[in-house]
Amino acid sequence: MAIEIKHLPRKAGSKEISPAQGLLDLGVDKQTEIQGIGMGVLTDGTAFLNQRGLARLCGIQNAHIGTMGPEWNEAPQKPRVAIIKGLLASRGVSHSMPYVQVADGGRTLYAYPDTVSLAILEY
Repeated sequence: MAIEIKHLPRKAGSKEISPAQGLLDLGVDKQTEIQGIGMGVLTDGTAFLNQRGLARLCGIQNAHIGTMGPEWNEAPQKPRVAIIKGLLASRGVSHSMPYVQVADGGRTLYAYPDTVSLAILEY
């Protein structure tokens, strides 16, 4: 007999990642590109889309995704950044930047974590 789940437990309080915690020396564990959409997994287990892959998946130019980084902590907040941050906050997630900058074979990779990527896609 199958047990029916009537509700899920509340998520434990989320804490914002702060500079006081220090930075992990993250790298790319696995990476691939499927139909022009770059994706992978960081060494801490976080799934990500790269900047170009996320832009392609959204059907917009790479530059539109790239401008979110500098706008992320501006005041006043740009409407699209405010909406994306609101979507993240509604899920109990907060990021100091929309991407994780990772050195990958002599180049810089902008890895957008799965939570941020999904919020951008939802926007």
